[in-house]
Amino acid sequence: MSDQTPREAKKQRFNDGDWKRMGEQVGDELTRRQTKRADKEKKWKEVDRQVNMEARPLYESDQTNHPNAWMSNVELPLQAITLETNVADIRRMSFPNDRSWYRAHGAVTDDWLRATDFQSLLPGDDSEIPSTVGQAEANAIIKSSMDFYHSQYNFRAAWDALNGEANKYGTFAGRLRVVEKHVFVQAYRGVLRQKKKLPILIPRSMWSTYLDDSLSAVMNEGMLLAPAIIEKHNQKLADIKMAAMKGSSDPKNMLTGGWRKDAVKTLKLKNKTTKEIEIAEYEGDMVLQRDSGRPMFLPNSLITVAFADDGTATTRGTSPSRGATVIRYRISDLPFRSYITQEYHSDDVTSAYGVGPLMLGCAGQKGATEAFNDLMDSAKLKSKPPINYDPDDFAVAAQGGPILEPHAVYPSKTGVKALDVGSPELMVRVFMEMRDMYRDTTGTQKPRLGAQAKSHTTASSAIREETRGLVRTVDYVSDLMSGAIPTWLSMEYEIIKTLLEDETVFVKQWNSFIKVSAKHLPEHAVFEVFGAGGPFEEAEQEQKRAAALNTLLTIEPQARELGGTPINIDEVRRSIMEEAGIVDTERILPFSDAGGDQGGADGPPVEPEPGDGSGLVP
Repeated sequence: MSDQTPREAKKQRFNDGDWKRMGEQVGDELTRRQTKRADKEKKWKEVDRQVNMEARPLYESDQTNHPNAWMSNVELPLQAITLETNVADIRRMSFPNDRSWYRAHGAVTDDWLRATDFQSLLPGDDSEIPSTVGQAEANAIIKSSMDFYHSQYNFRAAWDALNGEANKYGTFAGRLRVVEKHVFVQAYRGVLRQKKKLPILIPRSMWSTYLDDSLSAVMNEGMLLAPAIIEKHNQKLADIKMAAMKGSSDPKNMLTGGWRKDAVKTLKLKNKTTKEIEIAEYEGDMVLQRDSGRPMFLPNSLITVAFADDGTATTRGTSPSRGATVIRYRISDLPFRSYITQEYHSDDVTSAYGVGPLMLGCAGQKGATEAFNDLMDSAKLKSKPPINYDPDDFAVAAQGGPILEPHAVYPSKTGVKALDVGSPELMVRVFMEMRDMYRDTTGTQKPRLGAQAKSHTTASSAIREETRGLVRTVDYVSDLMSGAIPTWLSMEYEIIKTLLEDETVFVKQWNSFIKVSAKHLPEHAVFEVFGAGGPFEEAEQEQKRAAALNTLLTIEPQARELGGTPINIDEVRRSIMEEAGIVDTERILPFSDAGGDQGGADGPPVEPEPGDGSGLVP
């Protein structure tokens, strides 16, 4: 960078040289990041091979007559089982099906109350919708609106994919996209009008996503520039030209704008077989180094670069910047970047990438696989041992050697000797040691895999045994609930405030449908994510709830005598049933009166004092 202070481009007036330098900077930065994380990708490639259970070849070429062709060569499913188990446990602890996994807290201000018309929102009929609005009602409106959008696509599956990336590669990256329903094809629940815009969480592959690995971004050392993430992929050239033709050149139009149509027309195919070209999208701040004049500061930018074969370079590896053409430039209208990222575990404060359990389990998987293959080879040698016989024994040689089958009888003058090779017993011990080492490394002990506890094991001991294997997964889920998940909910809420328009959503607390728009949502909201917790935490929490309830019922008579508010017994019973998974509580408690006197723990409700007939003392 020059000594001159970069100036911010207010109207983004670029000349041809600026566009060229912009593409070169993206290409150079992409190649630098690819080179820097090459060692990481070697480990990722090994993890992928093991998860896919692709056995290593015993020899370089496919030779059926190779001397080692008889040897066993299978890949154990230890890594695949660990991935499935971890992702399932993370989902269960993060997004339980039998209860709410987060709470919304909206800022109820006087301006919001004055600006919002609640007459159409809260009809105040015979349903359970309250007739007045306060903090609890605002929270219910926010959460129900959020749940409505979550139901329009497979929200939990998106997080499953992200957690799978974190388990395999130590890091995940998801992206917020605002899409139109008529082009977003996926099964959904509920009713949604055509061409409705939705905020979607889209998992991105770490293989094609390059995080900002600059030291200032990784260590947050007084950042002046927002971290930039680069994502690359291949795309049909015909699709790009079609999108550019239908789109606009307005850089502030995030959905269809920012196209440089003349630049798109000059693109040439890099791969004539697939008819695709390589695309890289840079999102974040950039200081554009101009050929003349001061550098230009481009904040919150989305720069799309195409690497096409323009005849000046055969590969981008030797000349990364050549053939780089900026085909799209947009200015993000979001107050945040569209990516959410999180590490499973960080073992290097200077790296943008973490370490996942499957990366740690690679050595154990390899050792257990080799031991298992050797075990099968030893068993083969024991059950079908090699035979030593005299080739001059014509009787044996005439039938092609000794016959290896039960009750085989053949004449022999010199005798036949079976060679004692292989030790299955020893290989069994080696295999079990390697398998146990793998389980200890990844935390996938038998209880986590669904194995039954010993008959003499108590329920509490079984829970503790499972918890020991879950401890690292529980820690990761705790990081999710305080990091990526509430971050995503906040990002999603900012988008929903601009998109929500006369939608009918279901409010579980009121057991009713309401029609809401963006004006009904408070300006500010925070989200508390608590999930379900681990098995031991759940059992401990249930004991605390039971103890608290018993204490309340014990002191209820004294509280009533001292003028305290009576416990709403119906609501207590309703809460207990909901925690047990009973959703149709109104069938069991059909005459619940949330505001009435439900009586104490020592007997029936107290008779009302004389008054106006309402049960209240005048």
